Amino acid sequence: MQQTQILLLEDKRFFVYIYFDPKTLTPKYAEYKFEFEPFYVGKGKGKRHLQHVKDAKNTNKNSPKLIKIRALKAQNLIPIITIIKDCLNEKSAFELEILLIKTIGRMDKNQGPLLNCTNGGQGQINRSFTDLHKQRISETRKTRHIKHTKETIEKLKIIKTGKKRSLETRQKISNALLKRDSETQNKFVYSRKDKTNSKEHNKKISDANTGKIVSKQTSEKISKANKNKYVSNETRLKLSKAGKGRIVTEQTRLKLSTSNKGKKRTPKTIKKHRIQMIGKKVSEETKLKISITETGKIVKEDTKQKLANKSAKTWKICFKDKTIIISNLKNWCKENNILYSTNYENINKKQNEFQIKK
Repeated sequence: MQQTQILLLEDKRFFVYIYFDPKTLTPKYAEYKFEFEPFYVGKGKGKRHLQHVKDAKNTNKNSPKLIKIRALKAQNLIPIITIIKDCLNEKSAFELEILLIKTIGRMDKNQGPLLNCTNGGQGQINRSFTDLHKQRISETRKTRHIKHTKETIEKLKIIKTGKKRSLETRQKISNALLKRDSETQNKFVYSRKDKTNSKEHNKKISDANTGKIVSKQTSEKISKANKNKYVSNETRLKLSKAGKGRIVTEQTRLKLSTSNKGKKRTPKTIKKHRIQMIGKKVSEETKLKISITETGKIVKEDTKQKLANKSAKTWKICFKDKTIIISNLKNWCKENNILYSTNYENINKKQNEFQIKK
């Protein structure tokens, strides 16, 4: 019983094999000397070493090794398949496969004749694709519309949850997206047109973004991307409809207030807003909302003064020996104990002048 358990734990059914080109002689590779040139190193069990010949005959796959096998067949030749070492456990087989690939060298890295696309050991990990291969994958995916099942979506979620992309990967994705031409961008825009997210989907997005802190660098990038961005009237109308009836919490209002404090609009922005408001009619409902919002609001003294100064005209006060400029005539008269009503006839309304008779 004990021997059976050991055999099951120590699975030695694996082997390492090499495909040789029968028409090409080969030099020595370190301690390995072969009669013919090797072009593929693999690891497997059972009849794995014969599978590539079957694939070359029965499938339309175009991996480098299969193209090579078909080319040999076209010359009435077949590859020489040799099992280098057998009766190995999987770990030892992987180690030998990696060693052989490293010693002989891969063609795609200009290190040797092997058509392997990886360093061996872990299947598709560290695989590199040629530009032609990448183009073929791209074309295939463009014409193929995959709709994942709910089960597959759940599996993908589990795999990707908590997975963080490296800065290098993020930069690559960013650069790839920036290189997209206008045609590709328009395709994406039109593909999303007339698509509406379900309430459940919107809630998920909202929950995911709640409490998310955006760095200063990201904020600047977003700001830069949105500057001088043209928004069509149709889009504005959609945004307006989406915002109607939305209840803004006190916390959000406070955040907006804090973020906007001390911000000064540029003359260009003020002009834009004025143009947008020309001919715009405010509904009775909106007027009532504004009235309710403003009712009971305590305005600070300095704010009152600022508003008064903004709305007041600039006046030229003419004395016999000097002239001064002020912004609020009534206040100035009060401060200097001058009766505004008594001297009213001395005001030149057209030139905003006020003559003082002293």
